[in-house]
Amino acid sequence: MESGRKWFKTLIIISVLGIVGFWLIDESEISWTFGFIFITTLVSLLKSSDKKWIKGKFK
Repeated sequence: MESGRKWFKTLIIISVLGIVGFWLIDESEISWTFGFIFITTLVSLLKSSDKKWIKGKFK
């Protein structure tokens, strides 16, 4: 379970770098895509520690 959280954290770092990098070179569409990846990964990371949310997922 902890290895999955490491991937979430890695995706968050990559997406933040993508947001800033593509925003600086004026590629806002790609930057918005990285923003979406950031939000979904952040929600997934927060929900991965919620026992009630993941309890029924692995039956």
